[in-house]
Amino acid sequence: MVFYSQEAVVVSYGVQCIHNGVPTKVYRRYNEFKVVHDQLCGSRFARYTSLIRSFPAFPGSKVFGSTNRSKRAIERRRHDLELYLRRLVQPATGCLDSAELADFLLPPPSITDTD
Repeated sequence: MVFYSQEAVVVSYGVQCIHNGVPTKVYRRYNEFKVVHDQLCGSRFARYTSLIRSFPAFPGSKVFGSTNRSKRAIERRRHDLELYLRRLVQPATGCLDSAELADFLLPPPSITDTD
């Protein structure tokens, strides 16, 4: 599930998933979605397999930040990113075991105080 939070002109999209039976939630900006897409498409694994053809198309961007100023555009992008992620985690893409996707979907390890 993808949702959004808008603070000033910075929009973060929340991603909820279940990891090892535990619900997790992370917030990512559009450019972070794009980075992981590029990493997955350019990975050595993808280049040497036919799986690259089953990757979903990445949702397009707007020019000059106009998406961040329109609730309608934000909601449309949120919807498109949710569809993209749902397609990305399909077994045919081969991404479920990728370190890049795991790093993107999971929150950073918490720092615990040892004192």
